[in-house]
Amino acid sequence: MTSLFGIDRNAIVLWLTTIHSLVAYAARTFPLLSACVLLSLISVAMELAAMTSLVPLMELAVGHVIPATSKWGSIPQWFGHAPDIEFYMTVFLLLIGLRLITSFASSLLVSYLSRQMIAHFSSEAFTTFVNTLAFEEIQQRSVGYFINLAGDEANRASQVITALLRLIPVTMLGLLYFSAVTYQSWWVATGVLGFLALSLAALSQTFRKVHELGARQQQESRDLNSHFLDSLNSLRTVRSYTAEDFVSREYQRMIYGYARTCFHVDALSLLSSFVPALILVLASGAAILWMIDVSAVAAHVSVIMVAVVLLLRFFPVAGQAIDIFLRLVADLRAGDDLRRVLRDVSARQVMEPVPGECAITPPLHHIRFEHVSFAYPQREPVLRAFTVSFHAGSNYAVLGRSGIGKSTFVDVLLKFYAFHGGHITVNDVDLSRVNTQWLRDRIRVVEQHARLFNDTIYNNVAFGAKVTLNVVREACRIACIDSDIERLPEGYNTLVTYQGSNLSGGQRQRLAIARALVRNPEVLILDESVNALDTVLRRQVVTSILQAYRQRIVICITHDPAVSEQFERVLEFAQLHVEPQPLSS
Repeated sequence: MTSLFGIDRNAIVLWLTTIHSLVAYAARTFPLLSACVLLSLISVAMELAAMTSLVPLMELAVGHVIPATSKWGSIPQWFGHAPDIEFYMTVFLLLIGLRLITSFASSLLVSYLSRQMIAHFSSEAFTTFVNTLAFEEIQQRSVGYFINLAGDEANRASQVITALLRLIPVTMLGLLYFSAVTYQSWWVATGVLGFLALSLAALSQTFRKVHELGARQQQESRDLNSHFLDSLNSLRTVRSYTAEDFVSREYQRMIYGYARTCFHVDALSLLSSFVPALILVLASGAAILWMIDVSAVAAHVSVIMVAVVLLLRFFPVAGQAIDIFLRLVADLRAGDDLRRVLRDVSARQVMEPVPGECAITPPLHHIRFEHVSFAYPQREPVLRAFTVSFHAGSNYAVLGRSGIGKSTFVDVLLKFYAFHGGHITVNDVDLSRVNTQWLRDRIRVVEQHARLFNDTIYNNVAFGAKVTLNVVREACRIACIDSDIERLPEGYNTLVTYQGSNLSGGQRQRLAIARALVRNPEVLILDESVNALDTVLRRQVVTSILQAYRQRIVICITHDPAVSEQFERVLEFAQLHVEPQPLSS
């Protein structure tokens, strides 16, 4: 496969595509980027002007006279000043001052935009996950992938833009210095070109290695995040199996491996500066010993001094450009993943309604499954010709053993997964035509494992709904948790700690039920969500809910026959299937 600097051309095409996508998106989102580039170029122009003003200073320093009719002599005359050291020194200091001011302003603006882009990319990645990520993709990826994408990789993707912002003026400065060197001495410029070609050849494998290390950094960071989160979420299991040393050693192994990879990237970056500098020193030494005529140097001392000053600025700029480029190569791996996320963001912002989709006139009074079939990828069918109806004004207990697929029909109803055969209708309208947001606003599911957040009880129950404290209290009253909350010192302002650890399992479940009730749903589905309650309290909670929701649809999914006793209709899940039918493609 053809390559450039040790990197295959397909990778280079991917880089350019990623850069174009990120830059185009960032330019639309952050208009200040153009001002940042303009300010950087002005700063570059100030530096080059300052360095150029050294030419007449050098001439005066070696005792030469600048004729008033020359190009350097005409400038001070225009200001009504003699062409002396005082004038040119003033011009030099003024230009250097402007260079410092514009450079500071440019760097400050780059830093501000970098932080804003990190926040924006991370926020948009998280928003995309919450709004559009398919459940199948979540199950196929590690949790570290998503944490890393919204964290470390969002940071690295913003660094791609930042690196480009810095690379533009640095490259422009390098080109201008090279032009100035060429103007002073074409043979010095030829030597510089030879030096750069030799340096790039020496660094060709470095570019390829940095590209590989960028991919390794990305994967190691994801693995770290996954292990970290999995260990904390499973801390009860870790300690009960006395596996603390095992998970700690694994994390230590992973974090030190990640640190080594980061060091290798830094080492290669330093090498990119060291190798050209070493080549330059050796080439200069050879030129001084065998090639340069000392008498010619004395005759052109001012020109040589200016060329030396320009070269002293050119080579650090060239080294800085190479360093930025290497870091850009390492960060582009993250940028490609984030590019796909931002593409989803853009698609979501202009997403058209699904053709034929509609919002049904409320209320929701009838749901019917007819011969519905569904299977998870690479697994046996869970629903086989599943048929059942639910009507407003009735309540149902769906009874069946664990793992039989009782929760699956709820996921299909809410469009979390697409079913493969049969029909589902809501108020006699095919599910495919029912507006997804409208549907989910009217059906609330309470899961077995209550997901609570590190926030107040009020915010955990309201969960983003703009409701008053009285509405929250009423929901908690129906869920039979209000008296427990009132006994807490801070009441509804009590902070729920990590995973609700300061509450009992039954309290967590009742808070989750209150969260659903606060939204006043037309269909309430309790998915094994009262199994942590004792018999008396469970009966009390179910009775309270059924009384409040007499005219609506209440479905309780359970494997416990004792839970089903309070419901009007008990549906054996296994009896809602007919003989297995082949799934449609």
